Amino acid sequence: MKNRPLVTICVPVYNTEKYLRACVDSITLQTYDNLDILLVDDGSTDGSSSICEGYANADRRVRVFHQKHGGVSSARNNGIKHAKGEYLVFVDSDDKISSNYIEKLLEANGSDEQSGALNGASISFMNKKQVDTLISESAGRITFSMDDYIRAIIESRVHGSICRFLFKTAGATVLFNEKIHYMEDVDYLVRYAAKRDLNKVVIFSTPEYTYNNNNASASNNGGVEAYESICLSLDCINDSTNRAYESEISDCKIRMLRWQMNKCRNWKDREKLIRYYRGKIGQFHYSGKSRNDKIFVAAVRLKSSLLIRAYYRIYDMTNRGK
Repeated sequence: MKNRPLVTICVPVYNTEKYLRACVDSITLQTYDNLDILLVDDGSTDGSSSICEGYANADRRVRVFHQKHGGVSSARNNGIKHAKGEYLVFVDSDDKISSNYIEKLLEANGSDEQSGALNGASISFMNKKQVDTLISESAGRITFSMDDYIRAIIESRVHGSICRFLFKTAGATVLFNEKIHYMEDVDYLVRYAAKRDLNKVVIFSTPEYTYNNNNASASNNGGVEAYESICLSLDCINDSTNRAYESEISDCKIRMLRWQMNKCRNWKDREKLIRYYRGKIGQFHYSGKSRNDKIFVAAVRLKSSLLIRAYYRIYDMTNRGK
């Protein structure tokens, strides 16, 4: 690669000492070595802070920033403000990347100022492989319009994490909304695309980013607070896109409600979610094709506790032991 721009990799760190070394090792051993590595310690209370300092002492490319615990969006914003690179990549501290991940992102991005590069198609979870339906793993490299890509994220046809995206740092700075704690990635990506006037995304399909499906992470915790934040993110997307995806967002709120209720451990927590939905969102329309969602919507719309309980009795029996 003739042009070797500096790439900042921002890693927000909070109590992930179990996974942190594997994560940072996968970054420092990249085939592309012109890197600015930021470890943002978000007030960790385990051994993560000292691990970060150890890497900074051993590798001049690594810089460490310590802050009071403010959440992943706050840590990422701190990283954005200190980024020196022409490009910016986010990696979560319990995940890993392949040795040529940055090199592939830069190659896919090319020199088009109105395109974004993305590692798509397959995501390798620890012990489990999840495939995005937007593009097959054998497709190699393919280009989608930004509109189609955003629509696919909202429709849950593709994983919406920002951790597979190559961001440009020059020009207008886009920061995370620190009031949003779930689906903050999608809100950020939509605002970034609008600010940068991106009209397409180039996706290379081989899975180069490994997610650790850590049950202790924020994204795996359900309940009213999580659903409220998801709805806030979806409403922000609706506003920033002039309601271009209003129908898809309405359907997404239904899917996310069912998803959050699936995470609840007892019926009492599920009832809290239903009361929140009825009180805050009220009337809704579902235009999707999922049979499970249609049955769920009918039960909620009819305000039938009996139907909803029957639905979840079958769900709990089906998923028992998983």
